[in-house]
Amino acid sequence: MRKRLTLTIIGFSALALGLAALVSVIAWHSTAAAQRAAVLVYPDARAYICDAGTTLLAGWDEGSDATFSQSVASTKDMDCDLRFHVVNTGTATVELASATYILMGPDTGVSAMIDRIDGQPPVAGGNRSDARQVMPYPESIEPGEEYLLVAHMIFNPNGCDSEGGFETFDSPIVTISALGLSGTRQAGYGTYSISGTPDSEC
Repeated sequence: MRKRLTLTIIGFSALALGLAALVSVIAWHSTAAAQRAAVLVYPDARAYICDAGTTLLAGWDEGSDATFSQSVASTKDMDCDLRFHVVNTGTATVELASATYILMGPDTGVSAMIDRIDGQPPVAGGNRSDARQVMPYPESIEPGEEYLLVAHMIFNPNGCDSEGGFETFDSPIVTISALGLSGTRQAGYGTYSISGTPDSEC
């Protein structure tokens, strides 16, 4: 009887330890997700800084979440830096591991492309339409701090945009690690676009 009681106590103890471990893992994942969610990605008030090319504020979206769009004219002499802030509003240090710009890769059909991200040539995405940069060393962003992500944009002679141009939402997509767990965050609070010109006519 005593042996059976001892085995029962051991069984309950193992079950309790297992449940405690499971709760700890769930809490870890939940906390890490909350810290990643506290990372904001948005364009600078002057998203485009150009040595050549014309930039303009395309206008405001008066939807439920008012955002603004900044545009650059797609001309053959385009030479612009596209600037986004990656801001850590959380309470834990996070690491920026990569950034992906949708439809800005070497095989995009758009009349502009990104040839450098943080000074480095991008790695083509899976379909070579996206521009992606994996940081050689993840960039640590302390709570309350930010990182300025800079991509260099040039004219793409193999692409085209008519008068309406091209606008992208939720780009760039950044990979963020918090508490050892990684996930992605998308840009918000504004968009960037390319305005078609005679140089980029399809």
